[in-house]
Amino acid sequence: MDIAEKVSIADVAKRAQVSVATVSRVLSGKRPKHDQLETRVLQSAKELHYSRNPFASALRSQKSITVGLVIPTMENPFFAALAENIEHVVSREGYNLFICSSNNDPRIEKVKIDTLINQQVKGIAIVPCDKTKSRSTLVRAAAEIPVVQIDQRVDSVNLSWIGVDDDYAMQLLVSRLLECGYETAAFLGSALIDSSADDRFGMFTKHVADAGLVAKPEWILLGEHSIDWGCRAAKQLLDSGDLPRAVVCTSDLIALGAMNAFRDAGLSIPQDIAVSGFDDTPFAELITPRLTTIRQPTLRMASEAWHLLSNEEGAHTVPVHMSLTPDLIKRESL
Repeated sequence: MDIAEKVSIADVAKRAQVSVATVSRVLSGKRPKHDQLETRVLQSAKELHYSRNPFASALRSQKSITVGLVIPTMENPFFAALAENIEHVVSREGYNLFICSSNNDPRIEKVKIDTLINQQVKGIAIVPCDKTKSRSTLVRAAAEIPVVQIDQRVDSVNLSWIGVDDDYAMQLLVSRLLECGYETAAFLGSALIDSSADDRFGMFTKHVADAGLVAKPEWILLGEHSIDWGCRAAKQLLDSGDLPRAVVCTSDLIALGAMNAFRDAGLSIPQDIAVSGFDDTPFAELITPRLTTIRQPTLRMASEAWHLLSNEEGAHTVPVHMSLTPDLIKRESL
């Protein structure tokens, strides 16, 4: 047979002189015996260059080979890195990843989740965009398929969550401030709509107070995770004429915007004002000065999320809350 022709399972069965059903059981791993018949089938498949169609196999077995991922935005490098790690983990197990963006809108998030459910995905990993408004959508989805929250989570819902220990992350940053001898600090974050923003603000306030550092109310500026917001927030500090010694930002994007604004104003980092970020995105190592930031264990987050999604027996019954330990990456900006 010309190997350029499409080879079917019937061709393999004919060459191996067995039934189509036998070939199917051997190639799917459902035949318990390991004997000469199995060897003959596998050899025949190899000689004919036969390749199983995983999509057709999934349809026949009524099992999905696709996992859904819903993230708030494609523009944040952290979410891009998280998606890349999840894709790496699920593809290693023979699955495909269907990535959706909610554009930070709970209404769009609901539509995306409904679409994934209608596509009969195996399960959904989601970074919920709103700690309150995303709740009903996730509860409804979790009643149908396995759902794992990753990085961010909704309030008052007992669903599995894999994320970073924001308490420890802020402790690391405040300890760094003390180590450098700084006594005053501003906080540039996003509005307290998602759980990460809320947690990081609360933990910053707690650890600054415990350390005896000064963080004036007017130095607490909340907007969004973007370079533009970081720039505007830094300009507010500059316009006030009352600058802290350091600025703690809840994302690398905010930190980059703040650093640009401070440099444009003629300030030197960290000599005049120190800046820290959060996420350790690729540009943290590339900007000047290099950014001191918190590194989240994205690969482990992805692996743990897949473990929960693939554990069909326990996915719905025993929700898991897992706070993973971050690392402080010390560079020149703080």
